Amino acid sequence: MPHPDDVRFLRHAQTKGLLDEALADRCLQSLAQSEQQGKPVRVAQILLRERLMASDHVAAILKQIRDVATPQQNLIGSETWSELTVNDPVSPVQIGQTLAGYELKREIAKGGMGLLYEAWRSGERVAVKVLSAQAVSSAAVVARFTQEAELLARLEHPNLIRVRTHGHEQPDVHYMVSDFFEGKSLADLIRPGRLTPKKCLEVVSVVADACLYMHAKQVVHRDIKPSNILVGKGGAVCLTDFGLAKDVARTDAQLTQMGFGKLLGTPAYMSPE
Repeated sequence: MPHPDDVRFLRHAQTKGLLDEALADRCLQSLAQSEQQGKPVRVAQILLRERLMASDHVAAILKQIRDVATPQQNLIGSETWSELTVNDPVSPVQIGQTLAGYELKREIAKGGMGLLYEAWRSGERVAVKVLSAQAVSSAAVVARFTQEAELLARLEHPNLIRVRTHGHEQPDVHYMVSDFFEGKSLADLIRPGRLTPKKCLEVVSVVADACLYMHAKQVVHRDIKPSNILVGKGGAVCLTDFGLAKDVARTDAQLTQMGFGKLLGTPAYMSPE
């Protein structure tokens, strides 16, 4: 029998016109097969893996299901980023492994949701972001990660991290390959003390230009703060972390219909309005 939350998900998707009956039946068959094989998955993971539904739609339905659930219900796969943050993320990959043709050389950093690696291919240096083994258990997190990759793949600006490719490999390896940017976060740079007014103006003007470009592409970052701004040794500035970004053209209507309305971002850095 499918998990009640999966049935609820399919019902919501059909009500919103995002899935027809044939696709819903196909998902139920896939769920049954995975259960028989001893490798149970959730319906949202199937939809993302087989590209049957856009990642923002998946995230929206998961959010709606969680909002209408009682406190006692445990909606596996509908957790938020903050709820799934772990102190010691486990990597689903190993140094020396190849993803999308790039060989992982060393771990650069790790956070609550994933790990970042330096990788090479034919003398070309890139950064590879991989979701942690804990994070892939949540379809909501996978949906957000996929949405971030899809958004960045559409953008090309000198002050935005360019995504070259992204994808999913078995078993449960979700990755994003981007240009390598070497530098420190603005948060690290201002920790010892304030920057000069001139330097502040340089950084802010560059970030504002990147935002102007994004808005022309109908993308809103929604989490601009010092820790998401990188500054290179030569003064280059780059805006990163699109995990909360919104594609206005694709999601405004759906977000309204699906009951979104809660604040997203970091309160200390949000505009008053």
